[in-house]
Amino acid sequence: MLNWLSSDEDLISIRPKEPEDRRISLTRAQFLMLRTVSQFMLPLIVIIGGVMVWWKRR
Repeated sequence: MLNWLSSDEDLISIRPKEPEDRRISLTRAQFLMLRTVSQFMLPLIVIIGGVMVWWKRR
């Protein structure tokens, strides 16, 4: 804190960490399955759940 107050920011010793490479490697089949589930299956489950709740409250 004293270094900052004295405007000598070079003395501050906290250095940022190097970013890690966190890429996901997928095969074409895995990518297609992930896309199918996220774009079609999950919304379909939500819609079916909504229709079931609507039907029950009707």
